[in-house]
Amino acid sequence: MNLKDKVVIVTGAGRGIGKAASVLFAREGAIVCGVDWKMELLAETESAVRDAIPDAAFHSYQCDIRDEDQVKTTVAAVLDKCGTIDGLYNNAAVNTRSGSCVDMEMRSFDFTMAVNLRGSVLLCRHVIPHMVAQGKGSIVNTSSINAHFGGMGCDAYSISKAAIETLSKQLAYTYGSYGVRCNTICPGVIRTEGTLSAATDPEAAEQRLIGLSGPLGRPGKPQEIANLAAYLLSDYSSLVTGVTVFADGGFSTGGRKLS
Repeated sequence: MNLKDKVVIVTGAGRGIGKAASVLFAREGAIVCGVDWKMELLAETESAVRDAIPDAAFHSYQCDIRDEDQVKTTVAAVLDKCGTIDGLYNNAAVNTRSGSCVDMEMRSFDFTMAVNLRGSVLLCRHVIPHMVAQGKGSIVNTSSINAHFGGMGCDAYSISKAAIETLSKQLAYTYGSYGVRCNTICPGVIRTEGTLSAATDPEAAEQRLIGLSGPLGRPGKPQEIANLAAYLLSDYSSLVTGVTVFADGGFSTGGRKLS
């Protein structure tokens, strides 16, 4: 999954899958441009990258991806620093678990849609013109199995992730003739660094994660999603565009209820 000298933007780079992806992409030779709204988290990611690859090229950009002016400024800064953008990994997301559409607060719905959908749209909006100009580029957007299976109390999150898959298909159709590919990763249950640490009963939380996992019988690791993203961003996937790839341990084969 050679990413040597490819300039790749990673949103939500401060933790979880985004952090794991930043380390992996750097190991594969990419020039990684990490984006997050908390600079202290980016500092931790940069430290992890440099611990793993001392001579890695990693650049930090603090940005609230809901704000178009900030996104525009960040993309311009990446281009000024690196000269090009070869890949975009839209990974940043929130899940407020704010309830059903009947009882959730609309401000929570708006916040979720702004981060998960608007943020991805804005990054694509300002990155794609540069990819079109150079005749190539790869975008990876992040959905969720919640887009396909019900999740109690996660209406806003599920809706936003379903929209992401349509966004990817539209971009793949519209910009494929310009050499720009766009695909979606649909993760299942993933054990991130905050999943268990935030739980009052870590052992019970671990068992719940296993119970929500697919036939493989375990939650996924951030590195496993990063591996898939690296493939889709690399030239090895040069014929792959407009598809949603499930990385859910087989969850989608049985359609278990997410609750």
